[in-house]
Amino acid sequence: MNRSLFKGVLKVTTFSVVLSFFSTLTLFILSYGHPREFDIGMNIGLIFSIVIPAFVSFPAAYFLISQKEKILSLNDELTNLLRYDQLTSCLSRRAFFQDAEVAIQEARHKQEPYAVFFIDLDHFKQVNDTFGHATGDEVLRLLGKVMKEHIQLGEFVGRMGGEEFCMFAQNCPADKAGDRAQKLVDGFRRQAQVVNNESVDCTLSIGISVSNGLDDLDEHLKEADRLLYVAKNRGRNCIAIDVTANTEELIAA
Repeated sequence: MNRSLFKGVLKVTTFSVVLSFFSTLTLFILSYGHPREFDIGMNIGLIFSIVIPAFVSFPAAYFLISQKEKILSLNDELTNLLRYDQLTSCLSRRAFFQDAEVAIQEARHKQEPYAVFFIDLDHFKQVNDTFGHATGDEVLRLLGKVMKEHIQLGEFVGRMGGEEFCMFAQNCPADKAGDRAQKLVDGFRRQAQVVNNESVDCTLSIGISVSNGLDDLDEHLKEADRLLYVAKNRGRNCIAIDVTANTEELIAA
């Protein structure tokens, strides 16, 4: 029995015993007067008012509280399953949308720049076809690990599905976003040359939407997705970022 469970059971048992004893005592006093007037049968009754609740309430409290803890534990597990992608430990698509919408509103309220990164593994189908899905899964895990190494306090990454990921970067203007994306691209490629003892040599392409007058997350994701395709069309393993609100693109190889 863990400490919190024991404390809960003890608290319920003590309350039951005290309530039973004083309820019985009050009833006897109202019926027969001062406790000095109690006979041996009434005194035995008072003893039973302690013993019986103790024997009954302890196992009952243990069962009920342990079941409650199991339900809470299962609820936490379910929340974890819904909130996080189990392969990469990144946020799920739904959780990323929820957190990013809140983060964007906070950034706009503080008038701080931010950026939304749309990240895609290059030729990932080819990795699966050539080296197998086990190696492909390891590549995805590695990408999740590398991205979380590159985020700062208050930032987060999410898996949109398949080999597509998103990252929210706070206090991040266009020039800083480009530098951070380049470090991510370079850092991942260094670590992804050999995965599962296979020479996979994986690379990333990234499209970045910065806070240049866009109003909501959907607009940012559409813009970042458009820029991701720009990066793909430029040969992959590069970054596309819109630096002046839909008027100029900067491609970093």
